This record gives sequence, structure tokens and C-alpha cells, in this order.
Amino acid sequence: GNVVLDFVDKLMTKEGFAMYRYMDDICLVVPSERRARIGLMNLTKYLRELGLGVNSAKTATLRVGDKALQELIEDEDPEIDSIEAAVGKNTRKSVQSVVELLFRKATALVEERRFTEKAFRFCLNRITSFRVYKNLELPAGSELTTAVLRLLVDHPDQSDTYCRYLEVAPFTEQHTAELSRLLTIEPLLVYPWQGYLLWKIAAKRRVKSRELTTKAHSLIASNPSEFDSASAAIYLGATGDYADRQAVAKSARFVATEIGSRCFNIGIQELDGPARRDCYDRASRRSLRSRILVEHLSGLHKPTYVEEPQLAKDELPDAMPSLYA
Repeated sequence: GNVVLDFVDKLMTKEGFAMYRYMDDICLVVPSERRARIGLMNLTKYLRELGLGVNSAKTATLRVGDKALQELIEDEDPEIDSIEAAVGKNTRKSVQSVVELLFRKATALVEERRFTEKAFRFCLNRITSFRVYKNLELPAGSELTTAVLRLLVDHPDQSDTYCRYLEVAPFTEQHTAELSRLLTIEPLLVYPWQGYLLWKIAAKRRVKSRELTTKAHSLIASNPSEFDSASAAIYLGATGDYADRQAVAKSARFVATEIGSRCFNIGIQELDGPARRDCYDRASRRSLRSRILVEHLSGLHKPTYVEEPQLAKDELPDAMPSLYA
């Protein structure tokens, strides 16, 4: 997103607009309504050159004093400021000093059910980056993980943030059972991209059950081009036996999407040479990206299905957007 929209950033700045952007959320600060309309017109024109457009339902002109504007520019939480200041010092000691404050704040937000606030997203993102750093003493946070698993149904729009957290959070047996339930029988988990994220978590954690394996086979057989089918193929490759991986290879020929093809080829890494080579040859003819993936997979010393995130201390401050992701 940042690479694609850099073109728009530079054109708007060249025209004298104070433009602030996080991913695809854009804000123009202007002195008058007339200038705002000109800015919106130019922004729309430049976006159209990229095949994009503004979302009219989310576009508004706000004046000084508007309640909606005040909510956007309100003072930051002093506890968040303290945490970020400690992280910014880039020392283990300073980061460790705010761990208790961070978890206490996250727990309080859960108890007050303030899940939609940016402060809650901040807490999850910071806890995630701390766990990825792997050089801190952190509490298990079991109650927080329980709440996040429940939020996948209640607030699916934040699933990216929740799943980044779940990738690295310590799991209890109850959490593992809930992950399995979400993937197999939860009727309200209706978005395939949620399944895509959760199947990868199940693969990474090697969560294995007959119910999950049966569900994964059903997905790759019925519609292998769906998002959740793609990562179900990774799950079968990571946790299954040879017959499971043969089923992935059989369904791979019917995958119509690029991401699906990549996932299915990741899922067959432990097939024997001839069976794997047939799928890899077909993928290599598909696109340059697929050919690069096949070469990478062929050169691995051991099968890798979901990479382990790693983070150095000096990367902590910018590990992920703290407030808005």
C-alpha cells in the first residue's frame, strides 16, 4: 500500500496540501472548505490513475470544533505515552519496566469491554511485538487471549490484529480447543480471510485433531481457490501424514488464484520427489513469483510451513503500528 500510494503522496504534497496517510486512510488539513473540495477532487483524480477510488461513505469534511474531529485529535493516553517512551529507548531494561503497566492496561480494557478503542489495539500490538522479541519476561495473559479468541466473532473487522497476537500468545488447552471450535463449527465465523489467518495459526502451533483434519480436507476438495482452503492446505502439510499431502497435491491442479497456488505448494513439501515435482513444474509455469517460491522451497534444509517471526531490540519501536493497526 505504501509503495503504490507514494505516487499520490508526492503529487498532493507538490500541490501544497498537508496530507497525512496511514496505509489507505488519508487526511488532508486545509484552511477552508473550498481548499478541501479542491484537495478531494485532485486526490480522487490521482487515485483513479491507479485504478483506485475514495470510499464516499467514509469521506467527510470536518471543521474545527466538530465532535468527530475532536475525537481524532484528542490527547493521547499518558500510560500509552509512557510505554512508547520506554520502547523508544531501545534497551531491554526500559522495555521490561513497562511490561506490567502494559498488561494491566490491557486487562482493564477487557474488563471494561472497551474492545473497539485504539488503546486496546495498541496493547495487543505492543504485547505482540514484545513476545516476538523473545528477550523479555512476560506474563501468560491467559484471560486476554481468551477475550481475543471471542472477539474474532464479535468484531471480525479487527481479525488481522487479533491473529497477529494469537500467533505468539501462549495457549492453554482451552485456547487450543477454542481455536479448533472456531475453525470447525462456529457458525458466525463467515469470512474466508479469517479462516485463512486461523488455519495458519493452527499449522504453526501443530494443533491436530480428527475434526480439524476432516474440515481441512473438506475445504480443499470443495473449493480450493478460497482463502481458507489455501491455508487449510498448509495446515494439512504441516500436521498431516503422507496421504493428507497427496490430497493437497491432487486438489492443487484446480486452484485458480495465485495465493492459493502458493499455499498448496507449501503444503506438499514433504511429498517424495516425483509427486512434488509435478506440482512444482505446473506452478513454475504459472508466474515468476510462483517459480521463485518453488526454487525457495526446493532449497530449504527442512520443511517450513509458517515462518517464525523474529525481532531485534532496535526494531521494537517500529515493529508494527502501535495505535491504529
